[in-house]
Amino acid sequence: MKPTSQTDDAPDAEAKAEGGGSRLRRDVASGVRWGTFDRTVQTVLRMVTTILLARLVAPEDFGLIAIALVVVNLAALLSGLGLGPALVQRGDLRPEHVGVAFTLSAGFGALLAVLTALSAFPAAAFFDQPALRSILPVLAVIFLFKGVELTPNDMLIREMRFRGYYLTSTMAVTVASAVGVALAAAGWGIWALVSLSLVEAALASVLAWVVAVRAGVWSPSVSMDRAALRDLLPYSSYVTVSLLVGYGQSNGDNLLIGKILGARPLGYYSLAYRAFLLPLQRFGEVISDSVFPALSAVKDDLPRLRAGFLRSSQYVALVFFPLTVGMSITAPEAVPVAFGRQWTPAVHTLQVLALTGPLASMSRLRGALLMAVGRPNWDFWLNVFGVALYVPAFLIGVQHGILGVAISYAVATALEAPVVVVVTGRAIGTGPGAVLRPLVPVALATLVMAAGTAGVGRLMGGSVAQPLQLVGMVVTGAALYLCALRVLARELLDGMVRDLFRRGQ
Repeated sequence: MKPTSQTDDAPDAEAKAEGGGSRLRRDVASGVRWGTFDRTVQTVLRMVTTILLARLVAPEDFGLIAIALVVVNLAALLSGLGLGPALVQRGDLRPEHVGVAFTLSAGFGALLAVLTALSAFPAAAFFDQPALRSILPVLAVIFLFKGVELTPNDMLIREMRFRGYYLTSTMAVTVASAVGVALAAAGWGIWALVSLSLVEAALASVLAWVVAVRAGVWSPSVSMDRAALRDLLPYSSYVTVSLLVGYGQSNGDNLLIGKILGARPLGYYSLAYRAFLLPLQRFGEVISDSVFPALSAVKDDLPRLRAGFLRSSQYVALVFFPLTVGMSITAPEAVPVAFGRQWTPAVHTLQVLALTGPLASMSRLRGALLMAVGRPNWDFWLNVFGVALYVPAFLIGVQHGILGVAISYAVATALEAPVVVVVTGRAIGTGPGAVLRPLVPVALATLVMAAGTAGVGRLMGGSVAQPLQLVGMVVTGAALYLCALRVLARELLDGMVRDLFRRGQ
């Protein structure tokens, strides 16, 4: 998509975008509504599960599973070969395209399972963790399920059947969490964490088939049509390469901590991510999954594309800004109350990581936007730039422990954010100011919340039990944030409520 002139910002174009974008907002709202339900249930379940597992499983086991997932996540980037986004974004989709995507995803999933199992001994030697020799071959089974799950889920997303798409995930996580906690209580240790991942993958795969077939959006078919393959590969190859490059940014910290500092420090670091930041990132995925097919549908109508993207960015900020800043402020009380005092070494790391939330949220929809407008190559170069920032930062930070890694992550995020904003603006035909301006009221409301939360914490500190102090801080912060939004961004708040409660699939 070429950059457009400033005439695109004329009032008549914006009026057209506002009127013509109502369907786009309804489609996105349907996805956000069902996705929010799914992620709310998942957040509660994962939070409760993590709290229980933290009391049943040793920090070393948390670190060990995090090391194993460094290897698994690398293989997961190749799963599907980037064909899913190609299916969703393509306008003239034919049955042959779907059949080719399913065939390649299933076959490559089996190949990844074999390669992951074979990596067990080299990984165990690299990280000096002999237990990986038995853990990785079991986790490799995940890719057999993942390979056959991707295409039906992609078709559900393409057809915006968000209810079915998200409910399968909700059910899988619910059952897997129960299994993981039960096995941990029975003394299975690290194998409780492994079993949780396996059960979730297996159930998600089975349910995706059932829902997609019943919805009539997909039926199993095998195809190796060369013309269809040629149609999909140029787009999907950029997506895959971009994800691989971005791996260094998203997993470099875990890899270096596991290699240099060991399993126990990685356990503390991963708890900070797993307990608080992962659920928020999953909520960001809700918006991203919902926005991608909707933006793809209007990729040739720039005013509607711009209006839909900016509104979606506001929705992300409404959640990310207050929750991440609030987590940073309440971490000294939240971590010992929720997980026990043995996890106190994770507090400062969590505080620093959480403060990156507002900046990180600005790039949350970047991939969905660039793929929707047919610019996966832009996303690729942004990931190259990200790796050039984050990997050296991690190498410096790891010399100062897990807190040093968290600080280096925050610095790299601050340096990356302006570049992401500029590229995002170019993709929607506007400047950085137009991208940031809609976020200002949310940022101001977050500052009000932060000041009130910190003030209440200081007043109550030492005078009441820590759980009561935590409740007081959270309640005060939430109330102040909502009140500030009513003053500073009432239309945005009311619009989000209307969108979320509209009827949709």
